[in-house]
Amino acid sequence: MYGHPEGRKVVFVGDLIDRGLQNFEVVRIAKSMTEAGQAITVMGNHEFNAICFRTRDGNGEFLRKHTSKNIEQHHAFLYEVAMQENAQAEWQAAIDWFKTLPIFIETENLRIVHACWDQKSIDILKPKLGVNNTLPEKLYVDASTKGDPIFGAIETLLKGDEKELPDGITFVAILEVPPDFAGGSPKQPPI
Repeated sequence: MYGHPEGRKVVFVGDLIDRGLQNFEVVRIAKSMTEAGQAITVMGNHEFNAICFRTRDGNGEFLRKHTSKNIEQHHAFLYEVAMQENAQAEWQAAIDWFKTLPIFIETENLRIVHACWDQKSIDILKPKLGVNNTLPEKLYVDASTKGDPIFGAIETLLKGDEKELPDGITFVAILEVPPDFAGGSPKQPPI
């Protein structure tokens, strides 16, 4: 495993999955470096979404609905899950590790969060968070329920402060991997 000769650490700021190819390899590297003390990793919205996609509420419904939009957003990871020899166990192991990731890190000299450091959101979450600012299992339902203050705080910290654009103004992000790049980009993962 890589370790910087001067003791510097890598900081992974989330979105380890669903941003390209080799999702499981990225997770393996980030996890092993973090566990060895060579890296720091915080949760991004993609890890949060993956947890909620796999987790059911008290009524048996998934916290992140399995709609075509959500499946498409999560397709790279889901496709790789299906290709794993021990798919369900590998998937659950990744989800279990994601649940150990802090929502944010704050020290005397450093603040780390995936999208937006917002003190109001930090103040809402901080008294409810677990060890190392992790989201306790019992809060995933609240964090997935629109209108709940926990939902709003998680949205801001992990996705950013979204604003409405003025009429007639649009923003287009091109995030697709070209089909001929590194073996292609699967469109319809088996789930």
